Amino acid sequence: MKARDAAEDAMQDASVRIWDSAPGYAPEKGAALVWMAAIVRHRAIDAPRRRRAA
Repeated sequence: MKARDAAEDAMQDASVRIWDSAPGYAPEKGAALVWMAAIVRHRAIDAPRRRRAA
């Protein structure tokens, strides 16, 4: 898989995760942008692991 395709897949996965998790977002725990960035970061790190496992 090309790097660009992998990055697009990771961003799509993160976007869906953010959308699904939005009702559980707690503003008192931190800024929304930081919360979203953490989700994107974790999804990007986990993406190669999931591809290798498949």
